[in-house]
Amino acid sequence: MVAYHLIDLGAHGYWIPLTVLFVLRAAERETVERIATRSFGTILGLLAGTPLAILLGGSSFAEGVAIWIVAALSFSLLAIEYALFTTAITCLIVLLSHALGQSAFQAADERAAATLLGIAIVAAFVALRFVPIPRPTSGPAFRRQRGGKLVEG
Repeated sequence: MVAYHLIDLGAHGYWIPLTVLFVLRAAERETVERIATRSFGTILGLLAGTPLAILLGGSSFAEGVAIWIVAALSFSLLAIEYALFTTAITCLIVLLSHALGQSAFQAADERAAATLLGIAIVAAFVALRFVPIPRPTSGPAFRRQRGGKLVEG
């Protein structure tokens, strides 16, 4: 949430915590996989969605049909493949933003920045969370429970 308030992404700053929410998993391996698939899907979505938004811009009907198709793809792909879901949802975001009057390039830039920041936050957390923490092996600070009793060292 700090990044959301520090980085000015206009009305789209909430994409940073959403990225963290979707990417961070309970297991390190799953989180690392999500980082890769989120990155890949976002890049593909920006490469497909930005030119599509520019191409369809000006035709409300064409934009509406494209938005409907990628929205349907987004919801149907979530349970199937996260990278494809991310591709579709990124296309949807760029198309919606452009249809509402924002430049497709600005929407794509904001989506890329928010995703990059969200992934960086998750990667930093993973790096810190999974670093082994040295634990005392002797002395009064070292206690373990054995048979219901606390014993030292």
